[in-house]
Amino acid sequence: MQFQILCRSHNICVKPQDFTIPKAGGPPIQGLAPPEAGLSCRAGACTYCVKDRQTMLKHSRNNHGGGLAHNSLYQQSLIQCAFQGLGKVYFEVDPTANEESNLDVRNYLRATFLPALTRDPLVSQNSDRDRSPLLKITMWDKFEVAIQQDAAQVAAAMQIRGQHTEEECGGIFASLARTVKLYHETAKHLLESSGHSFLIGKVLLNGPGYTAEQ
Repeated sequence: MQFQILCRSHNICVKPQDFTIPKAGGPPIQGLAPPEAGLSCRAGACTYCVKDRQTMLKHSRNNHGGGLAHNSLYQQSLIQCAFQGLGKVYFEVDPTANEESNLDVRNYLRATFLPALTRDPLVSQNSDRDRSPLLKITMWDKFEVAIQQDAAQVAAAMQIRGQHTEEECGGIFASLARTVKLYHETAKHLLESSGHSFLIGKVLLNGPGYTAEQ
């Protein structure tokens, strides 16, 4: 909920239907997948973009009509996708255009939003059925439960984290830190490379029977 409030306060869309398509030919948007080859409609002022030719022909036929002449009013371009999975929104970009801002969104969130969050206490589930698939895979809710339920100990652990050296205990802590980082980077890459990443994320966090509000 805090993250959604932050998004709205910075005019960041939470749902695909809230998204305003950027003007065609602008610079790529940071934080999204890199631009890729696609097609842009050139019928009048239409800004429709898509990746495959068959979908473009269907768009031209249903929205512009006029037979084969209008069906050929499109051209190859570089496009970005605003949302993955259901509700994909493509728009045309020009990587050579000058960006108006060099803000790194991820670094901004790490520096401003994350430090301001209060850590929710660990709540034990009544049964294994209530645990999300993500917790069943990672077993995070079973690791050092007493520490996770104590805010002071959690704060102390966070201060110690990242200060281990290669010489300490044969470098096992430093190696473990690298392993955990690589695990998260690999999981992130696998999730983002899937066309159903948003759906997979919801199932991992809420289970297969999540409600529309979730």
